[in-house]
Formats: sequence, structure tokens, C-alpha cells
Amino acid sequence: MMLSNRKSYSDDELISGILQGGKAEDGCLKYLYKTHFPSVVKYVTNNNGSREEAKDVFHDALTAFYEQIKSGKFKGESNTGTYLNAIARNMWLNRLKRDTYRMAYEKSVVAEGEQVEEHAHDAMVTHEKSNVVLSVLAMIGEECKKILLLSIYESLPMEEIAEIMGFKNAQNARNKKLKCSNHLKDLLEERPQIRQLLSEFRFA
Repeated sequence: MMLSNRKSYSDDELISGILQGGKAEDGCLKYLYKTHFPSVVKYVTNNNGSREEAKDVFHDALTAFYEQIKSGKFKGESNTGTYLNAIARNMWLNRLKRDTYRMAYEKSVVAEGEQVEEHAHDAMVTHEKSNVVLSVLAMIGEECKKILLLSIYESLPMEEIAEIMGFKNAQNARNKKLKCSNHLKDLLEERPQIRQLLSEFRFA
């Protein structure tokens, strides 16, 4: 199958080309870059980023997308362009969150040098709490964990979650989220301390 000189590809052709490797893979990756990089640049630069940062984010997103195809985790359940752009947006939002936390932390250290140890302790506690949250969410299964993280932590709309998760439409995603939330509540009925911790992260 010769795909490297094609000007456009269907989703099936992109997946099969990347799986094939060689010139076919190169052509597909170049096509993805040419087609979807501009929208990532627009999103990043409209959200406190630079073109150089957009390049980094797109490269990381394309790498993650590539690895999911190669590993068989992505089989074309949702549109490749929508999926790739969603990965890039999530990566940029996560970077903004990390940078915002870091700048706030550094500012507080400069203003109140004597509280450095206290801030470090708070950061460690927050990290430990996050680990507990993730371990609890793992109890309800990987799919439910991902849906709740995308919906509650990432605040993504149901339409986008449906695309990422491969659901037919937003209503199916809402129904699945409800089932996952109920499952989590059932698990926490006899775990009040963990329920209180999850409430800090808006999961309970």
C-alpha cells in the first residue's frame, strides 16, 4: 500500500499506514502534522501560550497518539483529528495547571521565606492525597476512572468525552458517567474518611 504521496487520508488509512510503518507511516504522520498542527497553535496561543510551546505540545500529543495506535489501544472508534486535538488540549491545560501552581508556590516562598517548610509540607500532602484519589478511582475500573477524571478534573464537555472514549454520542457518555458515579458512591458507603478526601477533589 503506497500512502506517502497522498494529499488526504481517511481515518482507516491513517491507522493502517501507521501500523504498516516505513514510507506509509511517514506520509501519515506528515499529513497529521500539516492538517492538525495549525489548530493546536491557535488553541495554545489563545490560551496564554506561544507557538514554540504549541510545537512541544503537538509533538507530545502526536507521540502519544502514535503509541496508542501502535499498541492497539486506539482502533478508530472516534475521529482521528478530534482525538489528536483533544490529547493536545488536555496536555496544554495540564501544563497550565502545573505552571499556575508552581508560580503561586514560588511567589508565596519569595514573599514569606519563613514558610518554605510549611509550603513544602502542604505540597507533599496534596501529592499524597492525589495518589489516594487515583488509587480509589482505580477500584471502579479504568474506563470509569477515565470518564470521571475527564468530566470532573478536566471539566471537558460530554461531547468531547464521547469522542475520546469512543461512545456513540454525548448522552451515552452521560449515562456511563452516572453509572460510574453510582458505583463509586456504593464503594464509599463504608469508607467515610475516603469519601471526605474525595469531596476535596469534587469526586464525592
